[in-house]
Amino acid sequence: QKQQGYTSLEIDCQQITRCIQIGLICVNPERTKRPTMKKIIDMLQGSKSMDWYISNELSSPNIQVEAP
Repeated sequence: QKQQGYTSLEIDCQQITRCIQIGLICVNPERTKRPTMKKIIDMLQGSKSMDWYISNELSSPNIQVEAP
């Protein structure tokens, strides 16, 4: 499915970014915050929004950033 106004490379980059974001959502240390397989498939197909998972993760007080 070609999106109007986007090059093939831009579409590929959007899809790669989406896969990385979904992968990061799936490795949440808190099991209850991970999506179900159904939701993961829906997100990969683009029919389910990742916004709730992303905003929920970013607002979590348990996020720890490791120093380099």
